[in-house]
Amino acid sequence: HKFEQRREKSDKAKERRDRKANKKAARRENRRKRNKDFAEAETTTRTCPNVLGESVEIDYGAVLHYALVPSDPPRSGNGILCGRLVAEGEGWVGLAVSKNGGMVGSEAVIGVPGDGTVLKYEMTGKSMEGVTPMSSGKQTLNDTSIELRNGKTIMEFTKLLVEDGEIPILEEGINTFLHARGGDSLGYHKSRLSFAMDFADDLAW
Repeated sequence: HKFEQRREKSDKAKERRDRKANKKAARRENRRKRNKDFAEAETTTRTCPNVLGESVEIDYGAVLHYALVPSDPPRSGNGILCGRLVAEGEGWVGLAVSKNGGMVGSEAVIGVPGDGTVLKYEMTGKSMEGVTPMSSGKQTLNDTSIELRNGKTIMEFTKLLVEDGEIPILEEGINTFLHARGGDSLGYHKSRLSFAMDFADDLAW
């Protein structure tokens, strides 16, 4: 009889432990779901407008049409730059962001019509050996295209403003961009210059 009582107490104690363990597991799962939902909300995919309503004349032969779509919620890092670079002549075109206006250390979006590619490049030197495509894991551009039309080269792309380990594009404040263009194959620059942009005025409305 005493053995049966001890066994009954042991069974009840086990049931209590199991109920507590199940409640803890349920709470953990609820927290995981809430965190997942929050993370998804933080990384809501932003999309480009149908019309790129802003433009800047880079030089006599190149115009950048663009729209900056800000992060939502603010400072969540999911803002994007939607760009269409139109350049006189037929050949490769590039747009880079730079920390100091110099080529070395900048990071570029380069379109090469002969290859049909629009890729992100690291600029670690002034020779071609220092102009290399980023690793596949960093090739995060969307909506890319490169075409030749009526004697012009047109490159389109969508780029995240903030990417891990890369130079950010500021929604507010001075950004220094570089533009270059050349011939059929990536190499000699027919034209190269830097220009500054502050997107705050575009977002003021």
